[in-house]
Order: sequence, then structure tokens, then C-alpha cells
Amino acid sequence: MAQMEKKRAEDSDLKEALISAFEQSNEWARAFMDLRFKHFTTFMVITALLGTLTFQISTMSNNKRIPAIGACILTLLFWALDLRTSQYQRFELAKLRELSTQLSLPKSTTTLKPAVIKASTATNLIFLVILGFWLSLVIGEFKNTTSSRSPASSASPARRPSASAPR
Repeated sequence: MAQMEKKRAEDSDLKEALISAFEQSNEWARAFMDLRFKHFTTFMVITALLGTLTFQISTMSNNKRIPAIGACILTLLFWALDLRTSQYQRFELAKLRELSTQLSLPKSTTTLKPAVIKASTATNLIFLVILGFWLSLVIGEFKNTTSSRSPASSASPARRPSASAPR
């Protein structure tokens, strides 16, 4: 009899621990989802500000390269941050599935249609397009500054035939 009560107490303690782990993983998964949203929003705002700065500089001088290089670095950093945060989120979701199996929770009866493009794929495409934009701007600026320094452009203009010269 004492062994049965001890076994029930252990089972009860295990179930409480599993429930606590399930609740904590659920909170973490939501927190990581929220964090990804906040990071992406912050990235878009900073990118818009850098875009404004870059094209305001173009009206004052010809050097758009510095903010564009900064934007490339920023894009890569936020992209890495998003990838890592999504890894943490996927880990917590996998842990939730495992814990729900251990707790014998009923499976959801609703099924979602498979997404044409997953949210992570769409986010990665957005990062890729924005990085491509900034890189094209940096490369274009590099070409502009090197072509303006070429010997042909710094030499005196070619002689034009005078109006009195025969054609």
C-alpha cells in the first residue's frame, strides 16, 4: 500500500514537472515569436531611416557608399539575429510537441492548409532583397567613384573641330 502511494506521488510530481515545463516552453515559444516580430519591425524602421539618409546625402554629395555599407552590415546582423531567434523558436515548438505527447494531451483536430511560402522563407527573401539593394548601391557607387577618377575623365577634353575648319 505504501509503495502504491509513493508511486502515485512520484507520478503526480512528474506530471506537475511536465506541466510546468510545458507552460514554460509555451511562454518561451511565444516570446521568441514576439521577439522576431519586434526585431523585424526595428530592422525595417532603421532600413527606412538609412535609405532616407542615403538619398539625402546624394543631394548634398556623391558619397552614398558609407551609409549603404552600414546598411549592408546592419542587414546581415539582423538577418543572423532572425535566423538564431527562429532556431530557438523551433526548438521550443519541438519541445512542446514532445511534452504534449508525454502528457497525453489530445491532438488538435484542426489542420491548417500548407502555406505556399512559409513565414521564415518570406522573411529570408525580404532580407535577401534588401541586402541586394544595398549591395547594388555600394557597387554602383564604387563604379561611379572609380570611373570619375579614371585618366580619361581627368585629361583635358578632346579637341573639337573649330567652326571655321572644313568638314
